[in-house]
Amino acid sequence: MLGKIWNRIVGSVSTGSNNFKLVVVQDDKMTQKNMKKIVDALASRGHKIELVSFEDGEDLSKHLKKIRNNHSQTPDAFILDVNGSGPSMGRDIIEWFGKYRPDADLPPVNFLSMDESMATHAASTLGAWNNGVSTNIVTKDEVLWLAARIKDGKENKSPDEDGFLPYSFALRKLVHDQFGIDVFLGHRDNYTKRLAEEAQEPNERILNNWENLDMPPEEVLSRLRPYIENIRTSLESGLFRMGSEAENISDCDAYFYDHSGMPVKGKVVFSVEAVENWPANEKSRPVLVMQSYDPSVVPLLGEGVLGGLIVTDPYLASHLKFLCDANLVSGVFGLMPQGEKTTSRDFNEFAKSENPPFFEGGPVTINGLEIEEGQEVIIGANGNGVVLEDYIVSQISIAPNEGRRDIGNNISTQERAAWNAVVNILFAFEDFFKNHGEVKHHLVKANVDSALNPLLEKADAIGLIRSEQMAASNPLQSETLRAVMLQKGDADYEALQHRIENDLNDLFYKLDFDKPVKVRLFDLNPSELMGKEEQREFRRLYGKPELHGGDALEAWPELYRTQIRAILTQYKDFADRDSTIQIMMPSVKTEADVLAVKAMVEEEAQKIDIGALAMQFGVMIETLESCTNAEAIVKHCDFISFGTNDLTQQITNIQRGDLARRADYADTHGFDPYKNLTVDVWKKIEEVSFIAKEVNPSIEIDICGGQAADYETALRLFDSGVDNISVAPTYENLNLLKLRLAYHDFDQSEIGQSMQNAAGAKRCWGKTL
Repeated sequence: MLGKIWNRIVGSVSTGSNNFKLVVVQDDKMTQKNMKKIVDALASRGHKIELVSFEDGEDLSKHLKKIRNNHSQTPDAFILDVNGSGPSMGRDIIEWFGKYRPDADLPPVNFLSMDESMATHAASTLGAWNNGVSTNIVTKDEVLWLAARIKDGKENKSPDEDGFLPYSFALRKLVHDQFGIDVFLGHRDNYTKRLAEEAQEPNERILNNWENLDMPPEEVLSRLRPYIENIRTSLESGLFRMGSEAENISDCDAYFYDHSGMPVKGKVVFSVEAVENWPANEKSRPVLVMQSYDPSVVPLLGEGVLGGLIVTDPYLASHLKFLCDANLVSGVFGLMPQGEKTTSRDFNEFAKSENPPFFEGGPVTINGLEIEEGQEVIIGANGNGVVLEDYIVSQISIAPNEGRRDIGNNISTQERAAWNAVVNILFAFEDFFKNHGEVKHHLVKANVDSALNPLLEKADAIGLIRSEQMAASNPLQSETLRAVMLQKGDADYEALQHRIENDLNDLFYKLDFDKPVKVRLFDLNPSELMGKEEQREFRRLYGKPELHGGDALEAWPELYRTQIRAILTQYKDFADRDSTIQIMMPSVKTEADVLAVKAMVEEEAQKIDIGALAMQFGVMIETLESCTNAEAIVKHCDFISFGTNDLTQQITNIQRGDLARRADYADTHGFDPYKNLTVDVWKKIEEVSFIAKEVNPSIEIDICGGQAADYETALRLFDSGVDNISVAPTYENLNLLKLRLAYHDFDQSEIGQSMQNAAGAKRCWGKTL
């Protein structure tokens, strides 16, 4: 009968406080009978032992509850059925001892199952959860073996006499250690090997099973911290890639100013048409070789059809790097003079090239070496290098790039496991911050321009949708934008609205996860959208090379109204989602700029009737004028975002692409102003943040800029009043940086500090071992 309890008081031995109490949970009748035989045999020799047997874990729980104030009935050892109780019952036992027997040693907990692997897994899982408990397995063949021999005193005989060798030995060892009986302890060879394998990585077992173990996330974060920190530093240092052939080539054929992604091998093409017509049955994706930036390459980056990109001219190299990083495409940009391996001080990526963007056919010569269409090359060797010579390329072992939208197929199994460990610990952080809403948590958001990046779901939110780059990735949208900017009069606004809605639909999936999505209204740059002739025409029409902020809104009001309508219409389709849409205007200067665009947003919201849906309005603080007028601006905003790159350019008067002046600054001050924020930029951010919180205490303050991806910089930004950062959606930013900042927030919390105070102690619930 299920739930029945058998108290086996054997022979002349009566129940008492001196008896060794062995608790067995097992529903197999034959195993129960064999355990009784073993106990009877021990009792007949005068050993004090009591067998307390249950068919399932529920009745064991009732028994423990019953005896919690009866110390004479404290169990001394457990053998648990994996299916009837398992690791969760083992955890309950540990908790029970911690609460009701705090001064007692934890008893051994063994697991029994028909499947040895299940029992081994259960034992190692419980041992990983609490390393103060002794765990092992008992197999049914061991119970049968000992029951058949101990009655006749043959328990010390080796299997040579009958050829039978049990798989495990934990029960026999318990009999030997507790009662001093000479028991043969031999076992099958794979037993200890399997135990060693299971016990080898207890950290991974906790990481992969903590929810099943009902372990609070804060315990996981605290216990696994040294292990996770070691993984993080190894990933940051590139330790897992030390053996990569492509990253250890002593000398490349060419070096470039900047690069993105990981080393890849692929076949060369010279035109967009060749990429679009690439054979479907070709495993690797093509490597496009160009002379200079052209807007027509942007859609290819977003579609995942490129294996890699080589651009020899430095024009807009940083912009290309950003696009490639955002779309997980490997590339090299801006060919250095032959013989150089480091950045030239004369480099200026804003010096427009007079070369056409694409090479006319082939072969093409780079540093004296010819490359032909279809030739295999390696890009990203030693970071910013390229290998062109056939005989070297053929000798380098590196998987072809298949255009995959993940971390890539060129990493080792060990490195992939390390990244997975980081991802798993971040899940624990998600639960921790969800369970402890009182803890201040600084979000790591993503700057995006494509819905195809698989890393977006790893971001805490979308902190910046670069809507103009999404448009540039769509030839029809790009064409409409150029028509508006060049005053051609044939812009199809209705079609543009539908295309914007379609693009946003793919990104708004983030709303399903209760995470805010921030859409920046168009910040149109002619150099990124137009060819050289169209850029000249733009300058002729407006008398300046670019229009931004209030000037752009005044010049193209219907364009912005169309975009706002598309955003709100698409958001309304997600009305059943409990999330927030944030609309942000870039490059504002005055309160009038803010009021003009906010009025437009509110008018369109009223027309569309979004009702009580969570819509917020804000602006980018990226001009000195907006900093000066911050007090008047922020009272109209739900949030602001600092654009640190533009602020750095205006405050230092150094363009991001002017490496000569950046190098001079670094020589004088010890750092690059576009990698770390200058003192003057810090002061400006801190000053405006203080004003914003004073005027509008509920305002949210974000940072959008590459400098925020530096850990120390991010911490200083938080100290200056910034709430969150928004960075490029790379593995490093959305995993490693996010991990470090999450631990920082954890350490600042009361519960995190209490866990630190208990560091070094072996802990179980209610008990310190």
